[in-house]
Amino acid sequence: MPELNLSLPRPKDNKPRALLVNFSNRNIRKDAVNELSFDCYEKNSAHKSTEAKRILVAESERMRYLGNTSNPGLAQSYSRSVIMVRNKETNKVRILSTAKFAMKPVFADAEDEVDAEEETNFRQKHDALTSKFAGLKSRKQMEDRMRNTLSDAALKEAVGKTIDEVDMRAIEAVQKAEQVYDDIPPYNKDAEIPDDVYQLSQIIPDDCLVTLATMAQPIVDCDREILETWRKEQKFGGFILQQIEQLPMEPAARVRRAQILVFLDILSSLYKCRVNELRKKGNGLPEEIPNKVSKLVLDTFTLMVDGQRGKKTRCLPKRLKDKLLSYIFVICLILEQYELEYSPLLLDLKVGMASAMNRLKAVGCKVGNKTQKVGEEKIIKRMATLCVPLTFPVENLKRKGGR
Repeated sequence: MPELNLSLPRPKDNKPRALLVNFSNRNIRKDAVNELSFDCYEKNSAHKSTEAKRILVAESERMRYLGNTSNPGLAQSYSRSVIMVRNKETNKVRILSTAKFAMKPVFADAEDEVDAEEETNFRQKHDALTSKFAGLKSRKQMEDRMRNTLSDAALKEAVGKTIDEVDMRAIEAVQKAEQVYDDIPPYNKDAEIPDDVYQLSQIIPDDCLVTLATMAQPIVDCDREILETWRKEQKFGGFILQQIEQLPMEPAARVRRAQILVFLDILSSLYKCRVNELRKKGNGLPEEIPNKVSKLVLDTFTLMVDGQRGKKTRCLPKRLKDKLLSYIFVICLILEQYELEYSPLLLDLKVGMASAMNRLKAVGCKVGNKTQKVGEEKIIKRMATLCVPLTFPVENLKRKGGR
């Protein structure tokens, strides 16, 4: 066996001349070794007696590995790994010092979290040392930086809160707009003629309207003398009395019109009903009203609430009262062929001008005045006209300016 000539180089920098790597997850396949690229980074130590810290990075297209080591000196270790490299031509062997690296797979998210955590811990420790041992200037700089950090956090919180408030205002505006449409009868937004906008059968079903035949019979049989008596007794409101005077002569149409007027009178009675009357046995409605109609009206326009001693009572909140007024106006529009003089209804229902105009606009009417000349006298009529295409009022959500 030929003799080997051993040489042990002693570099001045005492750095390892070979790197040994061990992958913690598994051995790398031979065909995949060439796909890895290695980079070694070194952090110099401030003390000459302490050896530098090294980091080895191995990367491929699909994976990234990270390993670090701080090799102890010969005097501090009982053993050390070396690599022997033999030159076949000269039969010389070189002994190279090594550094071992335990390579672990690293994911981007985990690396970012570790780096952020290390940076935070270092900053906190540095601030603690600065507050105790640093000079006045360094402590002042640290306090200024911390105040700026708090100001940034407060600014972000204020901006987020403002955005949430704007979103809530937008949501409330949409809900309010949707509520306006819920306070009117079912409608056809795409109707091309006024007759197709509102259907009477969707306000009061035909089977409920038929049950009012008995209550409508006195109106069907009404003549001029009975009508004058009703005027003196104020049995009905002015608008209904005017409609009774204009009843058609054809029997079927006369009966149907009379039934609609009875239903309109029921809604008007409920609108004028007081709180204590709603709590009574008949809920403020006529005694002879059929149960089917009574249930329809009360379920649509009133609410059941808990009263005294756990007893259920009915109430008529403002939202449902506005809905009731919208139904009354729509029925009157149908009776008047969608061009309504609403002045008599103000007296009958004891409703203010502004409330009436708002409800008429809510159902899609255009409101205005119409001047009519009777002899030498001019009479101003307050008119509401249902126009197509149907349009609803949009609330102006401008911000109020101020100083």
